[in-house]
Amino acid sequence: MAPILSSFKDDALIALDNLADRASGLVNPAVRLGVTGLSRAGKTVFISSVVHNLLNGGRLPVFEPIRSGRVSKVRLEPQPDDAVPRFQYEDHIAALVRDRVWPDSTRAISQLRITLDYESASGWNRMFSPGRLSIDIVDYPGEWLLDLPLLAQDFRQFSESTVRRARTGTRAGLSREWLALASVS
Repeated sequence: MAPILSSFKDDALIALDNLADRASGLVNPAVRLGVTGLSRAGKTVFISSVVHNLLNGGRLPVFEPIRSGRVSKVRLEPQPDDAVPRFQYEDHIAALVRDRVWPDSTRAISQLRITLDYESASGWNRMFSPGRLSIDIVDYPGEWLLDLPLLAQDFRQFSESTVRRARTGTRAGLSREWLALASVS
C-alpha cells in the first residue's frame, strides 16, 4: 500500500506544481521571444539596443504602450531557466557605447528576462490592477538556422540531396572538379 500512496503523493505534488505555474502565468504572463537571423546579421546588437531603449526610456515610436506612456516600469529580472546562460547585456552595451565596437559573435544560446509594468489599454482592466509582462529574450548562434533543414534528414538523404544540387544550375560548373574527385556518378 505504501508504494501506491507514495506514487499518488508524487503525482499530486507534480499536479500542484503545474497548477501553481499556470496560476502565476495568469498573474504574471511571460512571452518567450527568439531573435532570429543569420550569423553576423546583428541579432545581439538588436537585442542589446531594444533592452537598452526599454530600460532607459529611449524612443520606440512603433511600440504603442511606450509611445502612449502606459509603461510605468521596466526592469531586468533573474531568468527563469538557470540551465541557460544569461545574455550579457551589460557587456554588450559597454562594447557598443563605451568601446565603440561590435560585440563578439554569439557562440552559445543565452537569454535575458525583462519585465514591464503597464497600464492596460482597456478601461475595464485598468480598474483591477496594473499589468505585468515578462519577456524572455533568447539569443542563439545564427548558424543554427542553416542546420534546421538537416533535422529531417539522415546522412544518406543529406548526401544525395547535396550531390543532386551540385549537378544543377550554376553549381554544376563550380562543382565539376569536386564531383570528379568524389567519384560520384
